[in-house]
Order: sequence, then C-alpha cells, then structure tokens
Amino acid sequence: MNICAIVPAAGAGRRMQSEKRKQFLLLAGVPILYYSLAVLSECDRISSIVLMVPKEDLAYMTEQEKITQRFPKIQAVLVGGKERQDTVYAALDYLSRACPAPDLVVVHDAVRPFAEKECFADVISAASRTGAAIAAVPVQDTIKQADVGTMFVRNTEPRESLWAAQTPQCFSFPVLWAAHQEARRYGFKGTDDAELVEKTGIRVSLVMGSYDNIKITTPTDLEWGNYRIQSKGGNQFESGNRL
Repeated sequence: MNICAIVPAAGAGRRMQSEKRKQFLLLAGVPILYYSLAVLSECDRISSIVLMVPKEDLAYMTEQEKITQRFPKIQAVLVGGKERQDTVYAALDYLSRACPAPDLVVVHDAVRPFAEKECFADVISAASRTGAAIAAVPVQDTIKQADVGTMFVRNTEPRESLWAAQTPQCFSFPVLWAAHQEARRYGFKGTDDAELVEKTGIRVSLVMGSYDNIKITTPTDLEWGNYRIQSKGGNQFESGNRL
C-alpha cells in the first residue's frame, strides 16, 4: 500500500512569541520539526513524505539544510498556504497529480515531536479498515460550554463522550482530497482535517493517542518538551539512535 505523510510546517506560530517560526525552534538542541520527520521516516508503512514550508524558508530547507539528504523519505518540499487548511490542500493537489497517487495519506503536525511509531501504525491500520482515523485522548478536565457574550456557563458537557483530537490523522486519499475540495467549494474552514471529512458524512474512527503527544505552541510547551527529553537521558539525535 502506498502511504504518504503530509507535514504542514508553514505556520507562523504567533503564540510562541518568537521571531523564529516554532517548527524551527530548538528542542534539546534540535529543530522541533526534525523529531516529527524522524519518527515518520522510521515508520516502515510510510512510503514518502511531503513537507510544506513557508515560501521564505523554501531555499533554506532545500539547499542550506539539505533536509532531503537527512530524511530520504521526503518526496517533495513545497510552499504552504496562508492557513493550515490551505497548506494541506496544496499538498493534496500535488499528490493528486502524482503517479501513482497514494492509497492513504497521513497528516502529522510539524510540532508534535513526541508521537510514537506505534501510534502511527495504529492509526494507519484503523484507516485501512474504515477510510478515516485519528489519534485522540479522552478529555481529563471538566469541560464547560460558555455563553461568549456574558461569559456565564451555559452547560457542562458529559466528559465521558469527549476526546481531544491529535495527529497523526490518516485517511483514504480520495476521501481526504474530496473533503478538501468540497470545503474549498463552500468556503468551510475546519479546525482539523477530520472535521472536513466529517462534513462529507464519512465517520472518523478514534485511536488511542498519548497524553505526551502534545502540540508545542507556547513557551511553556517548549519548556515541558525540554524537560521531558532531559528526564529520558537527552535527545536521540546526538547519540546516533535517530536519523
């Protein structure tokens, strides 16, 4: 089965409050992006990777960094869009013209460096059966729905049915491509790729993720990430255990 991973790494990361884009910030001395690329490269079932970057960073990624030499599964480094949804759409458009087009597509955030290979394998296996699957974890906090106008609690949601979505997310290529095309046609903006697929009427299955699989979006997240790596003996790039 031909499985391609899309890594959207074109975001600005404004909540990080840094001049450098968050995917290029160092986590234990290594760009955050590299952790995501490394685990994707180590997944035997993933055939190729399409990396989406900002236009102004394209030359840096393809020439100075020689990233395709470090991560040979990278099939293409392309310019992303204004928003994450535009970026994934551009990657899918590229893949729609590939020969052959992939059977499945995995979408994984550039700034989720702690996703494990087993999670990718589980999500891919589920999507192979159902056509759409995502990693997620049960919500641990009590969730209040607020009246935005008054900031009073409107309702307390039943926690048993609430899950926090993560990546990786995996879909049949025709399913995800059709969902993105329909969303663009009607001007719909979703919070993740799974929401676009849900809008087409296709059910998305949940696969247990990990509470460690955080998305690094704030300085506090970066501090936690550094602590986690140090507590486990340092990053594996320096020891030669990763690509």
